[in-house]
Amino acid sequence: MDKPLIAAGIDIGSNAIKMLIAELAGPGQLRILEDVKLTSPIGDDTFTHGQIHSKATFEVCRAMKQMSQLMKDYKVKTYRACATSGVREASNRGYFLDNLRRYTDMDIELVDSSVERYLTYVGLNIGVEQMPQLREEGLLVVEIGSAGVQLSVYASGRLQFSEYVRIGILKLKEVLESLRGESLHYSNVLQQYIESQLDMLRRRMSSYTINHLIVLGGEASTLANKYGERGTSSVGSLPLRSIARTTLQRHLFEWMQAGTAELSHKFHIDEERASQLIPTAIIMSELLKATAAERLLLPDVSLRHGVLHEMLLSAHDKSASLQALYIEDMTASAFHAAERVQLDMEHSRQVRRLASKLFDRLNSLFRMDPSRKLCLELAAILHDIGKTISQEGHAANSYHMIKAMDWLGLSEKDKELVASMALYHPRSAQVPLRPDMSEQEQLVLSKLTSILKLADALDIAHQQKVKDFTIHIKKGTYITMIPTYEGSLELERWAFQHESSFFEQVSGYPILLKG
Repeated sequence: MDKPLIAAGIDIGSNAIKMLIAELAGPGQLRILEDVKLTSPIGDDTFTHGQIHSKATFEVCRAMKQMSQLMKDYKVKTYRACATSGVREASNRGYFLDNLRRYTDMDIELVDSSVERYLTYVGLNIGVEQMPQLREEGLLVVEIGSAGVQLSVYASGRLQFSEYVRIGILKLKEVLESLRGESLHYSNVLQQYIESQLDMLRRRMSSYTINHLIVLGGEASTLANKYGERGTSSVGSLPLRSIARTTLQRHLFEWMQAGTAELSHKFHIDEERASQLIPTAIIMSELLKATAAERLLLPDVSLRHGVLHEMLLSAHDKSASLQALYIEDMTASAFHAAERVQLDMEHSRQVRRLASKLFDRLNSLFRMDPSRKLCLELAAILHDIGKTISQEGHAANSYHMIKAMDWLGLSEKDKELVASMALYHPRSAQVPLRPDMSEQEQLVLSKLTSILKLADALDIAHQQKVKDFTIHIKKGTYITMIPTYEGSLELERWAFQHESSFFEQVSGYPILLKG
């Protein structure tokens, strides 16, 4: 019998370096073998001085060396080590990563914030078995990081919106450091600042009924250890602890009056971590006000869980179902953004439906990675969002609005791809040479844009006349599309013919609308 595959997920964070070693324990199940957490000085250097000093570099190298030895002891076959915001925002990140790779002989991946948040999303949605029910009943997920706080609101089982606010634990320390020694009421000033940064988001959340609140990161685990009640275990034996709303509210004032030395003694942690308790508790308390939750749920889930689930469950049905859930969440979030600014929702749905079908039926010709389809669908939903600012030049407005949106798990390159499709979708626009893109990226952009142009042309009247269509590719000659429709397609035929020239330029095939 083959031995179970053993893997490790490593999170090189601002405050801690965490490693999880696990093996497959059955279909879709992980058995945790080791969970290691070592302190990290990275964040304090980055968010105070802008770079990681040599002393911190050596400390991290030694910690990673210990983890490397532990992986050898467990005979780990595969691993993924991810460095996050503390490294990402350091001016000398390149030197730091090179030193770390040379010292440990390990591959270290610097992940951007969207990938970091996606991996936590994976860990949460696979690792916590109660998630489907929580999402259905109304859920706010808060991830408190060193640089910022990610908030994701779920209702009716779907992601409604996700926003990132730069009030992370160490970012707050950086911004308000000058007040720490001057103000006699620093905790009150801190609370007022956090309130001001969350005000608009709390107003936005007020339109939802949110019955549950999950908090990850910061010093939430410290509060859970002191006051948390242990609930039922979830998949992968991840504990799901909780704190009563009344408990947090009762103790918050007391904590705000205490000094870091007193908190350090009370919670049995060092003073550096104790200084992070107050902002964590204030953020939790302020966001609790936007919910009807009676308890704060505090699962021990982080990026490292997502990394392991991706590595060990990639071939399992659970991974496929999570990917489908992620696509539904992303498109639901895009529709929510469109609805907020009162776009023509029926047009957005129709263009998305047609673009999706065109992708499926033409991809034998284009041979694009199936993951590109999500980018096309997001662009199809939001291509006209710039019209909410001005009809004139709306495509450029759409580009900037899409780029400004917070996308859970969408890389910067994918965000640029979605925004660029919206920029070039109008009939008069051509896709120019983009020096900021590789030849392959430019090719993918052109292929997807040619599809979006055709889909938009088929609903130029915004009347959803086209119900379905068939595609026939006559190899080496031309493509015919035969639609089923209601009413007259005279305007749509004119628009389609106009857009078909760019499609022909990209694909090498003329495309004809018949029937």
